[in-house]
Amino acid sequence: MTLDEELRLSYYKEIGIISKEHCVSLVQHSSTGIVYVKKRLYTYDAQVYRKLKQYPVKNTPVIVEAIEDNGVLTVIEEYISGRTLSNILEERRIPKPEGVRIIRDLCVIVGGLHSFSPPIIHRDIKPSNIMIMADGTVKLLDMDAAKVGARTAGKDTVLMGTAGYAAPEQYGFGSSGKATDIYAIGVVMAEIAHGSLDRNALTDSTWDRIVEKCTRIDPQSRFSSVSDLIRALDRLKEEELPVDVPEDPVLADNRHSGRRFAPPGFRSGNKKHMIIASIGYLLMAFIASVFYNEEYSADRLLLNKFFIFGFELIIVLMLYNYLDIWDTLGISRVKNPVGKATLMFFSILIACLLWITVLFIIESTVIQ
Repeated sequence: MTLDEELRLSYYKEIGIISKEHCVSLVQHSSTGIVYVKKRLYTYDAQVYRKLKQYPVKNTPVIVEAIEDNGVLTVIEEYISGRTLSNILEERRIPKPEGVRIIRDLCVIVGGLHSFSPPIIHRDIKPSNIMIMADGTVKLLDMDAAKVGARTAGKDTVLMGTAGYAAPEQYGFGSSGKATDIYAIGVVMAEIAHGSLDRNALTDSTWDRIVEKCTRIDPQSRFSSVSDLIRALDRLKEEELPVDVPEDPVLADNRHSGRRFAPPGFRSGNKKHMIIASIGYLLMAFIASVFYNEEYSADRLLLNKFFIFGFELIIVLMLYNYLDIWDTLGISRVKNPVGKATLMFFSILIACLLWITVLFIIESTVIQ
């Protein structure tokens, strides 16, 4: 590492740990105050990061620094905050129109990686590496397993990827190439539709035929490029994937849909969640209703009961990130659990103080 490189890295001060096991932390530039992700990689293809630093691919993390020293690559990259596709799939299945859009957008990103000569092969495409932003934008993270493909490459000798999403050639049956990423995209498609890749569950729908072709054992039998895969996705008919599931508000094209503004517990459309939430809201209303002060007039007593319910509601809305308020207040960007809890506490405290102020004004000016 040169003195200049050492100086550049010294500007990034660690502010939190993302993964101690994988040597990933959150850092802040001492001059600009911008927050980045810092990685220390011990198994890597340095060419990937050098190429992406020089020629960024849209909707992948911007590489700010990629400095190699004694077999360790230190990477400083853009910090991206959002919800992973994995988290969304844990809550609900995704409707077909959004599933098609997500996969199509993912293919565009992968196509950008494959457009290099030789291509960059991601080799670890999976739901936890696919980020969905608040506006629905799809981003592909984690280039740690990526490699620059070579025409004369031999067999892969080390599995770089995730079991279940890795193509057969990643287990030593051949060399990773463009078809490797296409295989992983097919597995993600299967997970969106069926929860996992179960070949016995595949139907004769266009969606499942695409999955089947993406995940064939022989790489030569898969789609020859993500461009071909995109063309196949564009031919999908709306009725060919189940649509009897509610749209995730984060993924919905219409950002003003009614479900987006539904209170916590009702946003997913999950009946179990809605029943539990209904019981919770009824309990909150009961707690507010039992408030009594014999010195208060009927109007003032009713107003105070309403405001007690408001305090309870403020806490619920804050804790369950209503309307992505965590992003607005910067809570999502704090990775340290203690720091996040502290910021959450003070945010709730300020909101409650504002609510008390409103109560005081109303009592002073309206209720005689």
